Amino acid sequence: MPAISFSGTTSRGPFWLQIFRHEKTQTCRAPRADGRDIRKGDKVILYWKQRMPIKKKPVHLIGEAIVTSAEMHHYMSFAYDDAFARRDGFEDHLELQSWFGSPKIHGHELYNVIQFDVYSLAALEMICKKCGWNKITSVPEERVCPKCQGELLILTAFFGTQSFKIPTLRMGK
Repeated sequence: MPAISFSGTTSRGPFWLQIFRHEKTQTCRAPRADGRDIRKGDKVILYWKQRMPIKKKPVHLIGEAIVTSAEMHHYMSFAYDDAFARRDGFEDHLELQSWFGSPKIHGHELYNVIQFDVYSLAALEMICKKCGWNKITSVPEERVCPKCQGELLILTAFFGTQSFKIPTLRMGK
């Protein structure tokens, strides 16, 4: 099963959290040199900073997804598309351009635009720093404690039988 590793953060938050919230549903990748690009129908494992040690990041394994579309596009074909930018985790096409570069310079570059549907997410243990309220969820909707409005922290990520202790992550914005 191919893996896709994410490491970015935009004005909408880190990519891993956007995937948990089903806000980021696609990614753009340069074509592989060996020609084994991800294709429609592939099942993929989604990671956060896959090569970084687990203890240095808020979550390691994001979950598993099925690729619903994988097509090659030149950067110029999506560089000004706000809806495309939002699916890819950016606020708008301007933020997307700040990530990929100027379309005038990089517009000819080819990307595998991969759309995915997450079917299995890791579970997160969230706890309130102020009152101790906690919840285990795979959809971290709350940004503050619903009980006392205190700051929420994520302590542990679970996937199947694996449990990852992670450093404190602040959920508030």
